[in-house]
Amino acid sequence: MSDYTTKATSIFEVNGTQAKEELSRLKKHAEEVREALMQAWKTGDTTAQKGLQKELNKTEKQIHKIQSEIVNVEQVLKRLDKATPKELQQTLPRQLKKCVYFSENYTSHPHVID
Repeated sequence: MSDYTTKATSIFEVNGTQAKEELSRLKKHAEEVREALMQAWKTGDTTAQKGLQKELNKTEKQIHKIQSEIVNVEQVLKRLDKATPKELQQTLPRQLKKCVYFSENYTSHPHVID
């Protein structure tokens, strides 16, 4: 057996600009739907209220999904040094698959972990 150790250092750079833009767009849309919902409530238009409430619920669900994905990525990156190879194989491909093919982000990854 050899008596040496190897230390490797990796630098991960996460570009959250797209997620932030999408999150702010969804929040703005939710606010617009809330205002329209209040207007429908004031006028007593129950049909519009139902449709707007569904739209608001859908938008808030998307906001929650993006926020939880951001938290998941942060958690993985914070404990990257403690993660097992199996955990990395399960987590990283999901994040890499979200890259748009042939985008700068996608082509910067030399390969996808299977």
